Amino acid sequence: MKKRLKRPASILLALCLLAALLPQRALAAETIIVPAGGDLAQAVEDAALGSTLVLQGDSYLVEPEGSGDDPWVIDKDLTIQGGGGTINVRRGGIVLKDNVTFENVVIGFSSNMRNAIIANGHTLTLDGVTCSQNSAYPINLFCGGLLDSNNEGFGNYLPASGSTGTVIVRGNTNY
Repeated sequence: MKKRLKRPASILLALCLLAALLPQRALAAETIIVPAGGDLAQAVEDAALGSTLVLQGDSYLVEPEGSGDDPWVIDKDLTIQGGGGTINVRRGGIVLKDNVTFENVVIGFSSNMRNAIIANGHTLTLDGVTCSQNSAYPINLFCGGLLDSNNEGFGNYLPASGSTGTVIVRGNTNY
């Protein structure tokens, strides 16, 4: 009788230890479908660390009212997959505050004001990323950070740079 009680307790203890050792972001990660015309910026904000966002159509990143030409700051480790969608950036570029992967997605910039993805000392991975044919400007990639200038006055809006910047380009990528 005692052996039967020990086995389930041992299995339960092993599962609890395994769960405790896994990073919390691995437990919370999810796949989020962003419908055509959906708010990608809001989907990123709502996503858990390590999540994958799948675009089902075109998504527009417009600058918030009264923001000037602030960049879009992606502040968590995640993956954005094309799934048939295009990211149309109508902001002052994209700045990372954590590691981000773009997979099989088309990206277009409608402004030459920082028509760039700035790794900002984090890891930026582009796998099968292409520049939109409708894009007014090509995509520029920077491994370092973006500094505030007297003309722009971002203040505390810009995230601090990470310690090790890496830009990885894989697959059939054209920017």
